[in-house]
Amino acid sequence: MRIALGLQYDGSLFSGWQSQLKQKTIQDELENALAQFIGIEKLGLDPVRVITAG
Repeated sequence: MRIALGLQYDGSLFSGWQSQLKQKTIQDELENALAQFIGIEKLGLDPVRVITAG
């Protein structure tokens, strides 16, 4: 299954996109909202690692 998500936001109240310790970020808010919507405690996702050559 593939899911695409497009979103817009006013980032002035956030400390960037990527998760940071003790900072409010878009990633953390989005993960928390998705976890609540899906009905799980917290998304335990591993980071995506991309290795390229060339």
